[in-house]
Amino acid sequence: MKKAILEFIKPAIIYYSTRHLSENDVNGKLNANIKKKIMKSAATGIGKELGIGPDSSIESIPMTGYDFYLPFYKNPHEGDFMYPLKDYVRSMTSGTMGKPKAYLTPLPGIRQHIRNTGLSLIFVSTFDGERYNFSFGDTFYVNIPGGSFISSIVAGDMSKKQSDLVRIVPENRENMTFQEKVDYFVEHYKEIDIAQMNVTTLLDDIQPRIQDKLNLKALLTMDASAGQLKERVKDFIGSYPKTPYGSTESIASTLPSIEYPGGFFFDWRVIYPEFIPFDEAITEQVTRVDDPPKTRKLDEVQIGKQYQLVITMLYTDLTRNITSDILECISLEDKLLKVKTPIFQFHSRADRLLALHNFTRINEQEIFEVLESAEVQFVDYTAQKELHGTKEYMRLYVEFDEEIDIDNTTKKIHDAFMEIDKNYYDLTTMMEYTPLKVTPIPKGSFKKYLQTKDGMSRIARIKMREDRLKTLLGEAMS
Repeated sequence: MKKAILEFIKPAIIYYSTRHLSENDVNGKLNANIKKKIMKSAATGIGKELGIGPDSSIESIPMTGYDFYLPFYKNPHEGDFMYPLKDYVRSMTSGTMGKPKAYLTPLPGIRQHIRNTGLSLIFVSTFDGERYNFSFGDTFYVNIPGGSFISSIVAGDMSKKQSDLVRIVPENRENMTFQEKVDYFVEHYKEIDIAQMNVTTLLDDIQPRIQDKLNLKALLTMDASAGQLKERVKDFIGSYPKTPYGSTESIASTLPSIEYPGGFFFDWRVIYPEFIPFDEAITEQVTRVDDPPKTRKLDEVQIGKQYQLVITMLYTDLTRNITSDILECISLEDKLLKVKTPIFQFHSRADRLLALHNFTRINEQEIFEVLESAEVQFVDYTAQKELHGTKEYMRLYVEFDEEIDIDNTTKKIHDAFMEIDKNYYDLTTMMEYTPLKVTPIPKGSFKKYLQTKDGMSRIARIKMREDRLKTLLGEAMS
């Protein structure tokens, strides 16, 4: 379809793509959608294994973890899934210690999902509070780190159909290095309308090389640092970063908030979200939970409260899948978009994995393995994520059992991470920095700390609460 025709009917396309934003009965729509999903699932092998019948309520269905689906992924049979087996592709994501998890993902389901969300995401992201600034034929720059396979599928599918809708660049991005994509942006920034990349890439790799202020219609990023760096981003590109939430499991199931930069809201057309209160979060890896905690529905969450997200995807096979993500409700509406549904922001990981720029998720077992591989003698440690400038770092507070040279020891630990964790290696090489800082603390620090906790015998080795970290460091300095 020619761009002139598309522009002529643009008001109708905007209406079609954004009319759901002002839906007054979101809960009613969610209930109708979940009934359809349950009926589809009841006829599948996965559904039968979960005991799903056509009239099941969502609350009666067990919650699931990755290991529940794994036997179906390893040895799939026709009828196990919602779609014919020929329609599935294998997608990968990173799990604990950087080991990949494989999913079978239905292409028809993804395409139906994207038909609902794709144009909505673009229009909403370019909304300036008064008008939608997207024009058909706009150039969309994509530089997605970490090899997100679902994102690659989506971008690839859009590329096949882009023609007059949107021009996705770089055209040869699948064969380009991270730095080559950065160079492409610097060379072509005047032609780019919308961009998707990490905030760090924009501010550290691109901004120093461009004298001009940019005039992007939107910057899309899933970087957790976007909210903290929003003013710097706006000063450089003219607008705040837009931060939809997504993953291999949930695809792109949210739209970015305009009133609350760094926030997002769920698109009820593609997902049925549930929320476990933070103090009841399920932190261990589970296969299925037949007696799960009571969840809160979307219209039951409260401002300022944190919740573990549980997802049921309407167009894929995941049902009541427990995520490791803790979200915080920051508002019950977005007045600029006239959205009357809760706005969330990412709060933390329930399973205490330390994530850096969405590249790598590190747990305490991996850190132990790394320290042992680096052949350093230590008593114990705790790790925190820190933001310095635009880059995220892992700060290791370590009680060593020997005198050390801090620079040499940091290098040894960093080299061990590079060897053991591929995603850490990718982060280091693609973004060209060492994401590790090591702080030694004196001998006896952990022992003294435990003595202050009235017999508490466990150290929170990742993301120790701030007051407890201060106690540990206070004892270390006393």
